[in-house]
Amino acid sequence: MSDDYEPQAIKAFENLKVALAAAGATAADIVSTKIYIVGYDQDKLAGLNVVRAELFALDTPPVSTLVGVESLARPGLLIEVDAVAVIP
Repeated sequence: MSDDYEPQAIKAFENLKVALAAAGATAADIVSTKIYIVGYDQDKLAGLNVVRAELFALDTPPVSTLVGVESLARPGLLIEVDAVAVIP
């Protein structure tokens, strides 16, 4: 696991796509996201924003909340993504 935001964001969003596909959904079905990041720093978010924009290349992206946290459940994790999708 990388100790950089962007590679961890790529993996988190890849995992999200897999979970969506298993449920018969896509990123277009997501209505809300919460992204938790360790050590919130505006300068570190550029990579995260690029990865997020690739997943949500939509006219109307989902509602999104970004939360800076001190730590996550596993040591070394820098990002966690929580998403709610409405499956047609």
